[in-house]
Amino acid sequence: MEASIFISGLFHLPIVCEALSNAGLSPIIHSSYPKFRLKKRLTQNCEINSYPRKEVLARLPNIFFKDKPLALSHIFQRDTKKSIERLDSALAIGWAGHSLDLLVASEAKNIPVILERGSTHIIWQRDRLLEAYDAAGIRPNMKLIPTEAYIEAEMLEYEKASLIHVPSQFCADSFAPYMDKKALRKIRITRYGFDLPTPLYPRQTAIKARPLKIGFAGTLSVRKGFFDYCWLANEIEAKQATFEAVGRQDEDSKTILKLYKTPIIPEPSISRKGLLDRLSEWDILILPSFEEGLAMIIPEALSQNTVVIASDVSGASEYIENGKTGFIFEHGNRQELKEIVAQLIDSPEKVVDIQQGLLENNLQESDAQDYLDTYADSIRDLLGNEPFNDRT
Repeated sequence: MEASIFISGLFHLPIVCEALSNAGLSPIIHSSYPKFRLKKRLTQNCEINSYPRKEVLARLPNIFFKDKPLALSHIFQRDTKKSIERLDSALAIGWAGHSLDLLVASEAKNIPVILERGSTHIIWQRDRLLEAYDAAGIRPNMKLIPTEAYIEAEMLEYEKASLIHVPSQFCADSFAPYMDKKALRKIRITRYGFDLPTPLYPRQTAIKARPLKIGFAGTLSVRKGFFDYCWLANEIEAKQATFEAVGRQDEDSKTILKLYKTPIIPEPSISRKGLLDRLSEWDILILPSFEEGLAMIIPEALSQNTVVIASDVSGASEYIENGKTGFIFEHGNRQELKEIVAQLIDSPEKVVDIQQGLLENNLQESDAQDYLDTYADSIRDLLGNEPFNDRT
């Protein structure tokens, strides 16, 4: 049997394909990314159909679009229209915001659809973004806020989907205010799992002999709370800690850097290997996000034995036990964030203790298989087969 994947995203496609294969299905991929990129990402042979027009047009400035996210969604769905019309699979998988046509066609053909929503409910997301702009003291960039038209289309996707996959309990909880109990039964938590390379030995540099090395990685955006990171960098003396930032700049990044007069000189995005190397050099990663389903930088940092301090709306609780394997603070609470950092400056041995605990844990565990098993259970549930975890 076949499973058709209509994907605009890319990052966890390999493990989705592996989960499908484990459930006895042959993945057929329909993606907006070019074939050479997909082949580099995939570890198994799959049928690949590429529709790159969306990715090409996505590079155009927002000024060319009335509603860029909605326009790109329509472009991808138009490009895959013929494939959707010919759809004859046992199962389909679509990405939230890009799958309404797929869901309508699958409903008519009685094909179950898993909708991948890698973040919170779209209305909850919009409200947190507006909250973030208010906290930053910056006029909301409405080009980056989901429009009513986009929200209505995605909520219709939620209604038509057979199951909705989210990566954390935090994401699942965000759906509760907007859906009835029957609809909430569609929500399945499939916590992302990865086999990331991890150091085999403890770090050699003595922290007491130097300032703490603190970093931020990801888009330098309002959504990710980069402004709070800049504020913190101004509050801590350079002899106590150094601050770095690596990542893509969006339309608000220059405004944040100018408004907060930060000493940070941001670096552009780097390769995955380069990012892991950089994380291994930092003592602490700070992620002060105002909205994020499950920030991938968290497991990446933990894999390099880097202490993570993250907000309570970043999905951090899926990976961190507060105060033991890292720290979680209330989003937007700058004083709480500052107090955590000050505590670690005063007691650098706490950083070393957490790093050693992460090293020992990373050498023992990989959560990739748990993800594959959970995903396979969803597939078998939809297709009426015996769940993977119930087999003996």
